[in-house]
Amino acid sequence: MEPGEDLNTAIRRELKEELGVEVEVMAKIGVVSDRYNLIRRHNVNNYFLCKALSFGDKHLTKDEIEDYHLSTLKLKYEEALAEYEKCRCTKLGRLIANREVPVLKRAKQLLSAVG
Repeated sequence: MEPGEDLNTAIRRELKEELGVEVEVMAKIGVVSDRYNLIRRHNVNNYFLCKALSFGDKHLTKDEIEDYHLSTLKLKYEEALAEYEKCRCTKLGRLIANREVPVLKRAKQLLSAVG
């Protein structure tokens, strides 16, 4: 988040910058707090269900490209679940799957309720 931003503004800005997509925030799914004691890092992850309105160009920073190697991967729900399961064979893969799969399942529940 940038100074003066609320979460809805920040998520819309980040998705525009990193994915090139304009979104409507439909619902907040939840928050996950991760502590990585070995590297003294604390991440607070806010999860939102968003509806894509339009797609355009990404605007990644040099660090996002060179240090974090950010890229976009479009998967259907079942494909995403299968990919997380495939990655569970490593410690990092398990960590990520344990964090992301419940969020993905909750998003599907919310979408099912909307109809």
